[in-house]
Amino acid sequence: MNDHNSIRITGWLAKDAEVRVSQKGTPMVFLNVDVSSGEGGQSRHCWIDVKVFGEQATRFEGAEKGSRVCVMGAITQDSWDDKATGAKRYKH
Repeated sequence: MNDHNSIRITGWLAKDAEVRVSQKGTPMVFLNVDVSSGEGGQSRHCWIDVKVFGEQATRFEGAEKGSRVCVMGAITQDSWDDKATGAKRYKH
């Protein structure tokens, strides 16, 4: 892993893991991880979308909402043009 672009996320699955297989047969899993901070009524939530590919993806098969997970990898940013407004949109 490139040491200049690495991230570790620990949290709880906000929904069940979504398992897919690419057209080339590569296993993929899509996770939505809830990383919360704060205490009591002051808690804040941040939901992070995570994509896992290949053999590592198989480790998350059957992972259910509420499961505690820790993932490490690289952070990327996707961009697209909003169909409704034409504005450039971004998502990590």
